[in-house]
Amino acid sequence: MSTRHPYITFLLGVGLSCTSRPATQSQESLGQETPITYSVDELDRLYRPLRRDTFILSVGHDEFRAPIEDLFSAEERRAHKTQILEYTWSLDQDSLLTVWYLPLSDSLRVLGLFTYPRDAVF
Repeated sequence: MSTRHPYITFLLGVGLSCTSRPATQSQESLGQETPITYSVDELDRLYRPLRRDTFILSVGHDEFRAPIEDLFSAEERRAHKTQILEYTWSLDQDSLLTVWYLPLSDSLRVLGLFTYPRDAVF
C-alpha cells in the first residue's frame, strides 16, 4: 500500500492529482501534519523545502519554468507584476518535487508541480 507524502497530500487537497509513491524512512519521519492556512510561513515550517525561490512572471523563462509562464496571458507576462513562489522538496535520494504557487492575500494557489531526477539539467 502506498503512503502519500505530506506535501503530496497538500497538493491533492487543493485539487491536483499525482501518483502516490512508497514513502522512504526519511519521508515517514516528516510527520503527517496538514496545513491549516496554506501560508508561506506554514509551508516552510511543516515541510522544510530543499530550495525556495521567488521570481517575477515575464516572457522567455527557461524550459523549467516555461509551463508556468504559459498559464498566463501575454499581457500578464509583459506586465512583470506577478510574483511566483517556487518550492523544491526532496522526494527521495534520486528525485525532486518542485511546486509553483501564486500568492493570494494570506494563502497560496498551486499553479503546477513537477517531479524529476535529482541530477536533471535544465
